[in-house]
Amino acid sequence: LDRYIGVESARDEGRYNVKLEPVAFGSATAAPPASVEHMRPAVTPRPQASEGHRPLSFAVAQYRAEQMTSGVTVKTTHQITQTLRMFQELHGDLPMGRLGREHVVAFKAALLKLPRSYGQSPLYAGKPLPQILRMAAEAGEQAPPITGKTVNRHLSMVSSFYRWAGTHGFGVPEDGASKLMVKKRRKHTARQERDPFSPS
Repeated sequence: LDRYIGVESARDEGRYNVKLEPVAFGSATAAPPASVEHMRPAVTPRPQASEGHRPLSFAVAQYRAEQMTSGVTVKTTHQITQTLRMFQELHGDLPMGRLGREHVVAFKAALLKLPRSYGQSPLYAGKPLPQILRMAAEAGEQAPPITGKTVNRHLSMVSSFYRWAGTHGFGVPEDGASKLMVKKRRKHTARQERDPFSPS
């Protein structure tokens, strides 16, 4: 601005040969306009949310630790540990991202064949689930399976684990274990079981 006023004053005095010289952007008196790129806020790359590469055992340990700190009883913690151990024994220590609904369906099929005394009999103590199932198959009727109520308890715990894993970025479908519960048998009264055409 001062340079512009000086030129105007010279022209008022009759000196019309004075010109306003352009200022080079590289000089110390002026700076180049800011680049558009420099005006944009820096974008911090998001960390990868998926933990699907983690093995099943890693997620189980994380889940169990969280349950223990959330006020879950010792008995329930033991049941969670037992259920997820059998689940891992059946499928192996797979990456979490590979687990799907089909793995829960297979686990349910195994539970329906699990002998009722698997947790008490020394015959099954320390043996993995696949071996227990083979032994039960060989025993036949001498190894009656667990009840539907017990099957549903195991499935409920796997379902809770799936929901937790899904919300914690392990790449597991949160509803992967839904609607797989064993349906309860309806209790029939003597009147319902009677032949409808028989005399009362």
